Amino acid sequence: MSEVDQRWRETIAALKELKRPARAKGPAGLLDTVSAAKRMGIAKGTLENWRSLGKGPRFIKVGTKMVRYDPRDIDSWLENGDL
Repeated sequence: MSEVDQRWRETIAALKELKRPARAKGPAGLLDTVSAAKRMGIAKGTLENWRSLGKGPRFIKVGTKMVRYDPRDIDSWLENGDL
């Protein structure tokens, strides 16, 4: 199994267990939009705008409204100088 497949399976398993308030980190350390934006040093609205334009770090959409970010994806995106 590739590393991407493994991370995807871990993320799905974590989301199935997610029962915390929207602003809390999930069990696997997934971040909501507010926490992800703080980690990146940008405004929440900027991250939301980038997401709507298909820019920014990879995100996971759960249902119709819940969005989560893996801190590893944010760090990787920042390290690649994509800002």
